[in-house]
Amino acid sequence: MKPVLDCRRCELIDSRRKFLTVATSATAAVGVIFAATPSSNPGHRPSGPKALGVPISVPPLNLEPGQMLTYGYGRLKPIYIIRRTAEMVAQLSLTTRN
Repeated sequence: MKPVLDCRRCELIDSRRKFLTVATSATAAVGVIFAATPSSNPGHRPSGPKALGVPISVPPLNLEPGQMLTYGYGRLKPIYIIRRTAEMVAQLSLTTRN
């Protein structure tokens, strides 16, 4: 006895396969778009060297002893430059030993 194929069932399987193929393709396309979006953002700059604490160059300064200067760096992150007096250095060495 030969098995009889039901044409309605074949059509149902084919339509289900087409639906799953289209749904999978659409999901993959959305995933590719979301994955590509951050890399194509022109305003995003990697913070690489700045985050690692790479030395920066500051123009020569004539600071008086005890004077402090605030220098903007990167995205306006301040760097404080202080010319310490001998008393300040002595006080600092006393506080770090405890």
